[in-house]
Amino acid sequence: MSLQKDMDSIVEWSDKLISVEFNVEKCKIMHIGHEINTQYIMKDTDSVLSLSTTNEERDLGVIISSHLKSSSQCQKAANKAMSILGMVKRNFKRLWM
Repeated sequence: MSLQKDMDSIVEWSDKLISVEFNVEKCKIMHIGHEINTQYIMKDTDSVLSLSTTNEERDLGVIISSHLKSSSQCQKAANKAMSILGMVKRNFKRLWM
């Protein structure tokens, strides 16, 4: 209940003081360290929406997961590196022929 009250006060603060509305569709919940399903709501201009739950989120190029391990970040970086390496290999192969 305390977290829900804090979210309500942040939305109210943003509406009154800085005249910026939260984009409720972009707001998500990530449960870190537990699997208790808790639903939170945020008030939009004309409706009340329930926030969606996520296990993994990307922000500023960093992938945060609910178990706080870097495996998916490393996997995506390795996949991108292998993709670039394959492109370089294909292009240099054409130059030598």
